[in-house]
Amino acid sequence: MAGLSTSATSSSGLGNTSLRGFGGMASGLDRDALIEQMSRGTQTKLTKARQETTQIEWKRDAFRELADKTIEFQDDFLSFASSNSVKNEELYESNVVDVRGDAAAAKYITASGASDMTKNLKISAVTKLATAESIVSDVKGSVSAIRSGISADALAGAKTVKTSNLEGKTIEFGNYTTKGVFNQKASFTFPSSYKDDDGKTVEIDYTGDKQKLVNDLNKAAKQKNVQLGENKDLKFKYNQGANPGEDFISIEGSSDYVIKKESTALEALGYRAGAPGSTPTGTGSASYGLSLDNFNAGTAAEHKFSKASVKESGFLDYLKDTKLTVSHSGKSREVSILTDAQKQDIETRFVGNDPTTNQNRLDAVAQAMQKNIDKEFGAGKIKVDSSTGSLSFNSANGKDTVSVNSSDQIVRSNLGIEKGASNRVSLESSIMSSLDKLGLDSFAGNKAGLDEALSHLTINGKEIKGITSDSTVSDMLKKINDADAGVKASYMQGSGRFVLIHSETGSGRSIDLGDASDANNVANKIFGATAGGGGEVNHGQDAEIVYNYGNGINEVLTSSSNTFNIDGMTITASGKFGVELDSSGNAVTKPDGSYNFDSSKTVSFSSKANVEKATASMKKFVEKYNELITSLNDHVKTRKEKGYDPLTDEQKKQLSQTSIDNWEKKAKQGILYGESSVRNFKFSMDRVMTNAINDLQKAGLKYEDMEKAGISMSSDVHDGGKLVFDEEKFKKAMETNPETVKKIMSGHNGSKGFAKVVEDAMTPYATRYASRNGGSYGELVKEGGSNKVTLKNTSTTVYQALKENNDKIEKLKTLLSTEQDRYLKQFSQLEKLISKMNTQSSYLSGLS
Repeated sequence: MAGLSTSATSSSGLGNTSLRGFGGMASGLDRDALIEQMSRGTQTKLTKARQETTQIEWKRDAFRELADKTIEFQDDFLSFASSNSVKNEELYESNVVDVRGDAAAAKYITASGASDMTKNLKISAVTKLATAESIVSDVKGSVSAIRSGISADALAGAKTVKTSNLEGKTIEFGNYTTKGVFNQKASFTFPSSYKDDDGKTVEIDYTGDKQKLVNDLNKAAKQKNVQLGENKDLKFKYNQGANPGEDFISIEGSSDYVIKKESTALEALGYRAGAPGSTPTGTGSASYGLSLDNFNAGTAAEHKFSKASVKESGFLDYLKDTKLTVSHSGKSREVSILTDAQKQDIETRFVGNDPTTNQNRLDAVAQAMQKNIDKEFGAGKIKVDSSTGSLSFNSANGKDTVSVNSSDQIVRSNLGIEKGASNRVSLESSIMSSLDKLGLDSFAGNKAGLDEALSHLTINGKEIKGITSDSTVSDMLKKINDADAGVKASYMQGSGRFVLIHSETGSGRSIDLGDASDANNVANKIFGATAGGGGEVNHGQDAEIVYNYGNGINEVLTSSSNTFNIDGMTITASGKFGVELDSSGNAVTKPDGSYNFDSSKTVSFSSKANVEKATASMKKFVEKYNELITSLNDHVKTRKEKGYDPLTDEQKKQLSQTSIDNWEKKAKQGILYGESSVRNFKFSMDRVMTNAINDLQKAGLKYEDMEKAGISMSSDVHDGGKLVFDEEKFKKAMETNPETVKKIMSGHNGSKGFAKVVEDAMTPYATRYASRNGGSYGELVKEGGSNKVTLKNTSTTVYQALKENNDKIEKLKTLLSTEQDRYLKQFSQLEKLISKMNTQSSYLSGLS
């Protein structure tokens, strides 16, 4: 630190005194220097008080660091809530259970926990598994063909198909380098859908109303957070135009970016280069890419958004390579309506537009698609029919479930197919459109009545809210499942029946659908089961196991779930074994109600301690304990070095940051030296092992037992009370005699246990719980506070010292200001007198 000025100050304490008048104009005196010298005593006291504040803050931080380490140690290793707690008896218990026996039986049993009877316990059989009450509804409605808009008239040219040129295309935003290289900053790919505020998927219709399309695109862009600069959202605007069909789209606002001229969406957005203001001008990015003004000028000049964004084609052309997702009895395939070869063949064979030709053309399309479906599913599974003037789809046997769908809303619209269309109940169809398939025929033509009935749909006494006639079947099922009505609802497409399953297993639980005779009871109409309608009610049953303790005396235990508690052990069954089962999988009973047991399938148990977990926790415990002892030893033994006071601001200006850090590290050493609370804490920790030995005797153990368990005190006097952990000894003790380790650490027969001895040594000095320490958070917290117990930080000894010293600083600052003001006035008066004398002297000199 050679060359470091250690004076109280090296600059004027007056600040910029030129603002308070000019000194020495008449006298030639250095007024500021003189005042500084005259007030140096007070300035020195002020500097020293500020250094004292820094030292007090250092002391506060040192107290808090030590207190926080102590509390953190207790939280991590001495709290029952911690996964690493060495105080918890369970850490040392034999609670890792192995299931033994024939693999065919043992695979159905899992167990945890342990008891004194673990080694004797045997499971002879699992005779029943717990099941939940369930209702399988009547088959809903008759199987009816799926109708489509693929008609004879449409194929004859009566219908023009619209498809999107815009969907899937991308508009890119960014900047160009001076060499014309584009750097993308944002992009927007025109999606098929987006999520609304409720998380539902909203499909975007590119071929319908254009204002709605633009609204949907803006929502999609907002959702994807497409930004054209800081806080600048991408936002489209629809412009109707002066005449029908002269509409155009523009991008609102401004942007820090330009549009890449090669963006694939530009043409479909109706942009055309060449119109005034539509081509890049200027320098930099503006000379390569399109500004928003360029884009807007190009689309406005063209006036062809509707025409550019939509492609129109003949219906037969559209069917070529258009695919539908067809499902039959749970199996789904992508099926082309027509291949290119099939389309060309039909086009060649059927030229006219008379009714016969039109019907023959439709029949040919049906035959072609039938061939394509048979290729995927096999012949005789799905029937494609054209006899009603349009294509329809159904199961060939009139029983199996068939569905026809497309994920593309435009495809479904063009083909006249409802989303999720099925010959049975469609989950995507509205309740109102599925009355005949849901057993709600009585509400035909009575939408208001259906809405009223649905508003009171009740299961197990719970009224399900939010279901209307416009809700889809899927929405209805979700509402029920989210309503906490004690059931889970689903639909089995293969059999066309709804299923309600009670949320809890076991006997004695039922599903209540209300009064079946109530004409407005829609819950019973949809989910109810009758013998004549193919429905069924399956009552829940309890699980049952047979066990013994190796004495040949079997006990039967039942449970509403598949989990059993036997003498502290938790046993879970997942399958039946140990008894004869019939073809339905049920246990066969003798005439007297007993079972035919297969003793070769008996399952037994063995248990052991979780050695690895206990070892890892104990290793961390000793490491952190020793770190705390090291900190204590340093504070108690390290004296404060003379000559290393806190640096003043002026001194810091003379040093590099590294030098400042090194100085302050040295200055902070010994900051807690001589503090009685720290000395007492160290003394308390020094007595830990002595107290532990006395505690061991109460448990009938010795220090040697502790050593054998791998825990001992270091014999090196320089370690200052550190622990030594022998990992191999500890593991061996946990494997061979975990009970002794538990007694050592957790106590036995009136002893506290080593963990509690350590906790008792620490608690008087720092604790999170004042109730454990006579209402005090500990001596260290009382002195300097803690970041773990912040509510006491303004009532500590150090806080009071800081407050008093800050008051002292304010008084010294006031005193210094008063002294300087007095000296300023005196020097001002002196300057006036000297100036007057100089004037008189000049006058007298002039007379001579």
